[in-house]
Amino acid sequence: MILKNIHFEPETEFDFISEKSRDSDDMPMVKELLAENEHTSALKGVTVLLIQHQFSNQLPLVESLNALGVEYKDIYWLDIPYTSSDYVRKSLKSIPIENFFIHKYDVTKPYATYQRTRIQELYIELLEMKPNKLLVLDDGAYFLETIATFKEKLLNICIVEQTSRGIFKIEENSTLKLLSTEIPIINVAQSKPKIELEAPFVGIAINSSLRNALKKIKGDFQSWNCLILGYGAIGRNVARFINESIGIRTENTYVFDINPKNLKKAINVQFKIWDKNDFKTKFNLVIGCTGKSSFKIGDAVYLEDNAILVSASSGASELSRQEFIELADSSDVDDIVFEKSKLNVKEIHSTLIFNILGKKINFLNGGFPINFDGINKGIPNKFIEPTILMMLKGSIQAIDALKNNKKGILPLDSNFAERLRFSFLKKLKEEGYSFGNQDI
Repeated sequence: MILKNIHFEPETEFDFISEKSRDSDDMPMVKELLAENEHTSALKGVTVLLIQHQFSNQLPLVESLNALGVEYKDIYWLDIPYTSSDYVRKSLKSIPIENFFIHKYDVTKPYATYQRTRIQELYIELLEMKPNKLLVLDDGAYFLETIATFKEKLLNICIVEQTSRGIFKIEENSTLKLLSTEIPIINVAQSKPKIELEAPFVGIAINSSLRNALKKIKGDFQSWNCLILGYGAIGRNVARFINESIGIRTENTYVFDINPKNLKKAINVQFKIWDKNDFKTKFNLVIGCTGKSSFKIGDAVYLEDNAILVSASSGASELSRQEFIELADSSDVDDIVFEKSKLNVKEIHSTLIFNILGKKINFLNGGFPINFDGINKGIPNKFIEPTILMMLKGSIQAIDALKNNKKGILPLDSNFAERLRFSFLKKLKEEGYSFGNQDI
């Protein structure tokens, strides 16, 4: 192990890749993995379903799946609405256009229900196709949720789960937990390199998008109260950023986390711990970083007028946006209003504005992750390479588990994970990036 933690200053920036960037030369470790498996055809005869973001840094992932034996005609891609990209789809001309499932999402509609319905429709098609082996690269346990709604089960399925939110869903739902014991699921989400190597760069992306969003808002940030929900790797990064770069005072920054160790870290840097019994303290800015539903509709009592709500985790559950929409839509005679008059429902990155008992509440970026704001097109390839590499290794491992009848939630190969961690940190250090030994 070279370094315990990657530490960047809050103002750290990088040039986000353009939508049309696809420089695979920035992924030497991916090339090494392909060379190691050059003669194995590790994924030959496999059908792949991607439930993934569409950034150009995903193009090397698809091309690598092909190099490992997957035929382009056997790759299907269901988009994540808030990162759907026409450019990415057009760049993959070898994949039949009908293999792309493109959203028509209305930002006022239930997001989770919409995504589940789309995958259910695709699942029916897969039942008719009966693929020999199906590998799903998932981004939130969507496919497992879909399987749970059908009596007829596809045979020979394996999954690579990329997000902690997906693992949380399985842990919190007994049906999904039982179902997860019947198929191999490679847990990339909670592997050491996923947590340690990806989080700093995601944090930079979140901070950059947050900076852009707050520039448009007139306010005396020094007087603002801010609530950080979740003080893990991302939450700590965001807390430092809003404190040191945006100007929100340390004494006005509150933290909530269910992990006592994380709370101790927050106390050590002089942040306050949020007491839900304190109804006097009101927040101008709430940032959710837990990957779960951390801010409920009843928590609106803790907000100042014109409060800003920001999600810094994947999906749409963090800030309970759907609960706010459903409550506002449930009656036309009360004082809870979803302001739709100037809203373009097809513009997924719009700010959603609610008026609750005369108090204005703003969900930035439609309540979706702030770093997927439609402006920043993706983390540079050389920084996101470990995630691409883990998904590829996880794919090989998942098919191997399927062949060997291994089932359940399986950790990413630990030897591979440690080698990846070592190599990536060494590469960054050689390229002159500065590090420190404090937590981010």
